[in-house]
Amino acid sequence: KRLDELNALPHLGAARTAMRDLFEIAASDPDTGFERNPFSKQEQRTRELGALLHALGGFNLMSWACNQFEPNDRSNLDRLWDGVGRWRW
Repeated sequence: KRLDELNALPHLGAARTAMRDLFEIAASDPDTGFERNPFSKQEQRTRELGALLHALGGFNLMSWACNQFEPNDRSNLDRLWDGVGRWRW
């Protein structure tokens, strides 16, 4: 469901791929609750995906992408994306 908006925009195939990869990173973490920190376990890849989203759609696309995740995951992304494009933690 969360990718429906991107699926409606075929020219954003790279953004769909980046989002799929971010969802896979999030899903790979079995932890739940406050301890959850999936993106820190793949920090370099998470930053690369943030940079790709920035290149494709700037801050607005990064913000949209971040908001597709649960609050704790968003906080983790927010911290890791600090300094990618205009993103500031």
